[in-house]
Order: sequence, then C-alpha cells, then structure tokens
Amino acid sequence: MVEIIKRRFEKEVIKVPEEFDEFQVSYNNWGHITLRWFKEKDQDNDFVVVLSERESSTLIRFIGNLFRGHDP
Repeated sequence: MVEIIKRRFEKEVIKVPEEFDEFQVSYNNWGHITLRWFKEKDQDNDFVVVLSERESSTLIRFIGNLFRGHDP
C-alpha cells in the first residue's frame, strides 16, 4: 500500500486504492518519472504520480548511489 502524506499543520494522507493490481514506472523524454497503478482489465481507471524533472533527477541519483555502494 502506497501512501502519499501531505504534512503541514494537519496531516493529510492519500492512499492508493488496494483495488489496483498492476504497477508501472516510466521515464519520459522530458525527464519525468511517472508512477502508475491500474487494473489490467480497466486501464482507464488509474492512479498516477508524476515527478518533476528535479525530483526525478534526485531519485535517480539516490538510486545510483545505492547501487554504487555510496551513502545516499
């Protein structure tokens, strides 16, 4: 279960519905990582998180450092 937590004065939690059985990660030519949850039989009903180019680059560097054995 994925939770997106928005913190400020009051905590707001957005949960990806458990009904989705497929997960897809993509990287587009604009430099954005996209996370997508969907049902195989109903692909028009999905939940999508699109990272900005800066956020995507930060995540890619973090994962690269993990694989190289550096402290992230």
